[in-house]
Amino acid sequence: MSTDPSDRPEARESSPANRSLWLMSNGPGVVTVIGSAVVAVLASVVHFSTEALLQIVLLLMALIGTSLVTERLVEGRRDRERITSISSRLDTVVSFTRNENVSLDDVIVTRRELPPLEERLVGATHIMVSGGSLARLSNEYRSMFERLARDGCQLRFVMTNPASPGAEFLSAEVSYESRNLDAYRANMQDAAAGLTDLAHRFPGLCEVRTYDAAPPFSLMVIVKPDSSSAQVELYTVRLPTRDRPILLTSSASSPRLCTLFTEQFEALWESPLTHPVAPDSTT
Repeated sequence: MSTDPSDRPEARESSPANRSLWLMSNGPGVVTVIGSAVVAVLASVVHFSTEALLQIVLLLMALIGTSLVTERLVEGRRDRERITSISSRLDTVVSFTRNENVSLDDVIVTRRELPPLEERLVGATHIMVSGGSLARLSNEYRSMFERLARDGCQLRFVMTNPASPGAEFLSAEVSYESRNLDAYRANMQDAAAGLTDLAHRFPGLCEVRTYDAAPPFSLMVIVKPDSSSAQVELYTVRLPTRDRPILLTSSASSPRLCTLFTEQFEALWESPLTHPVAPDSTT
């Protein structure tokens, strides 16, 4: 936040440049009004000749003309400034669309920078989630998924099979927080049990499947009546979860990528390595 007094609105309004601009735009008009009032008052107490009255009228008309011309010049100056500003903004937009000087750092975020998940899921009709353990999601947001299911939202989850070699790879190479394979698999089994219980409570609305490998990224696809989005979290090597790079796509701003990753979820859902989990099963 700027602390320079010149940045304040009242300072800008009373700056010398703005005062000069105001005088140029309104000075002749003010003089004309004052002059007309003075003439009207004097005419009632002083006898003017016809020639003098004509001269006064001509003078007032000249002032009115000067006021109109000045106003036109001032408005023209303002229009030129607006056009210059718009042109500058258009150059910025064109550079962005042409990928000129655009950094990936501007489009990649981390979990710490994401809006709250509760806000992003408001109004969702379909939610599709895939990932490794889904432990945090199952533990922290299960009640939220319950509320969404009660409202008729369709939920689908795909997670790595805790008993598969994929779980070992995730524990050893991807999960920074994992201390040993047994503990990691135990957390995965707890997450699977929680999601399976959700599927048991909401049959037809919630489905859970396991994947016999380690996915290269996690996905969260959120479909709403008027839009959809896909959150892609890259599975980096031994990087803390909160620091993993995340790509946010939407049907509005990045329709091609949003469609691509939505199709990736469907491909994972139908993969030969993906198996349905029975509602009374935890594996």
